[in-house]
Amino acid sequence: MDRRNISEYDFFTLKDEQMTQHIPIAMLGFFLLSPNYALAQDLPDSQIISAFSTRSSSSGIAPPKETLGTYVLNSGGGLDTGCTYKSGGPLIIKLPVPNVVNEAVLQSDGTIDPGKLANMQSQSVIGAKARISMPVFDIDSSANVPGINPEVDVVSFNGKTMGTLQGADGRWTDTNLQVDVGEIKFGQDNEIRVDIDTANSGDNWCMSVDWVSIEFDVALPVVLAHGIAAQADSWDESSAPGVLSTLDDLGIRYERFSAQKNGTTATNAGILNRKIQTFLDELKADKVHIIAHSKGGLDTQNLKALSPNFEIKSLSTFSTPHLGSVAADLSFIKMEHYADRYTNTTADPNNFAREYMKLPDIPFVGPKMPGIEDLTTDTASNAISAGTRGNITQTFSMGANADLDQDGVIQKDPDIVGLFPWGSRWAGVAAWEALRNFSSAAYLDTQQFVSPHYSNGYNVIITTVRYTANVTTAQENDVVVTLASANPSFATSLGNVLANHSTMKTGPNVLRFVQNIISMR
Repeated sequence: MDRRNISEYDFFTLKDEQMTQHIPIAMLGFFLLSPNYALAQDLPDSQIISAFSTRSSSSGIAPPKETLGTYVLNSGGGLDTGCTYKSGGPLIIKLPVPNVVNEAVLQSDGTIDPGKLANMQSQSVIGAKARISMPVFDIDSSANVPGINPEVDVVSFNGKTMGTLQGADGRWTDTNLQVDVGEIKFGQDNEIRVDIDTANSGDNWCMSVDWVSIEFDVALPVVLAHGIAAQADSWDESSAPGVLSTLDDLGIRYERFSAQKNGTTATNAGILNRKIQTFLDELKADKVHIIAHSKGGLDTQNLKALSPNFEIKSLSTFSTPHLGSVAADLSFIKMEHYADRYTNTTADPNNFAREYMKLPDIPFVGPKMPGIEDLTTDTASNAISAGTRGNITQTFSMGANADLDQDGVIQKDPDIVGLFPWGSRWAGVAAWEALRNFSSAAYLDTQQFVSPHYSNGYNVIITTVRYTANVTTAQENDVVVTLASANPSFATSLGNVLANHSTMKTGPNVLRFVQNIISMR
C-alpha cells in the first residue's frame, strides 16, 4: 500500500495494521478492550507514516452557497494540500471579498473606517461579526503521547489570531471561528493563515483544509434609476443635492446607470436588466433596492414584468407618474398629431388646456417620443390592467407640490427654478395650470379644410386636431406629476414635499426612503 497517498477513511485501518504487526494475536483482544492501552498507544502522525500525505478533493462537507455576504474559496493556495506538517506550512489561504459596502467608508487597506463602522452598524448597514468556516482534517488536539504535545494549529485572519483548531484523529471537522467585521478587507484578498503544530518543534502532527468561507450580514445594494430626458448624471450634486453624499455617509453600496433618455419603458427595462445583473454578479447578490426618479419608476416596474434573475426587493419613487400625467397626454397629442390648430371639444373655463397646446414645440424641455407616451394616463391605465405597473410589493412613494407658498398660484421664480431653464419657465406655468385643472386628455380626430389665401391667389389647407381635456378639481402638482399620480393606492406613501419635479431630489428625502428599506434582507 502506498502510504503517502491513502485516503482519510483508511487512516484508522492503517493504524490498526501497524499495531497488529507488533502484538501477538492472543494478546490483541485484551489490549483493544483496555481504554488505558488505547491512550498509551496514541502515536504522532509522523510515526504512523514516515511522510504522511493525504490528498482530498472533498471533505464531504458542502460549502455554503455564495450570495451577498457569503463568499467561498474552494481551490487555490493553502487548500487541498494533503496532510501537511509544520515544515510544509504555514498554510496561506487568500479569500477574496467583493466590495459590498461604499468605497467612501473604506480605508486604504480595504477595511471600514472605525469612525464610520459604528454608525453603519447602528443603521443596519452591516453586522458586527463575521463567521469563518473551514473543514479541517486530522486535528489531534486531544492526543496523549508521552514527550509530544497535542496538536495546536493557530488560525489568524489578516494577521490577527482567531483561535486554535479542534478536531479528531483522522477525521474531517467543520470548524467555525468569528472575527470582527472591521477586520475584513473589502475589494481585496483576505489572508487566512494556519500555523501548524505550534506546540512542538518538529514534524509530529499534520492537517489539511478543504475550503474556507466567510459569512456576514450586510445591507442590499441600491440602484438609482433616472427619469425621462435624463441620464445617470441627474443624480449628481448639482441636480440632486445631498443624495449621493447621504448614501456615501451611510456606507451603502450603490450604482446609477444610464438607460435611453427618451426610451420606452420596455427598452429601458431591458437595459436596466442587463446592467443591474452585471452589478449584482460582482457582489454575488440576487436582490436589489431601486430608488427611481419620475419615469425611472415606470422603467423599473416594466423590469419587474420581465421576471429578471434577481429580486427587486423594493422600489422607492420620487414623483413617478404611476397613474400618468395630463401634461404628457397633451404633449403626446401634439407630437403624434401635427396640426395648425388644436381644439378642445370639452370645457376649458380658463383656457389652460388651450394655452398649453399653444406652446411652441414641447413645453417640457427635453422629453420626446417614444418615451413620453409611457407617461400618458391611457398607457398607465393599460399597464396597470396588464400587471406591468403596480407589480412590486414593497413600493414606497413621495410626491411634490411646486406651489411653495401654497397660495394656489404658481410663480416662475422660485417655484419653477431648477426644473426649467430661465427663458422657458413660462412654459412651466402653463404645465402647472394644465395639471391642476385637468385629469386627462385624449385625441379625437384630425380634420382638414381649405382656406382661401386671397393675397396670393391660392388656397391653403388647414389641419385641425380635436381633443378632449377632462376637467377636475384642483390638483396639487410639481409641474409634471400630480400628488395623486405620484402616490397611487398600490404604494406606501411617505408623504409629499414642497418642491418641483426636479428639486425634490435631496439628501433628506432619499434618507426617508432608505430608512424604510435598509433593514430588508
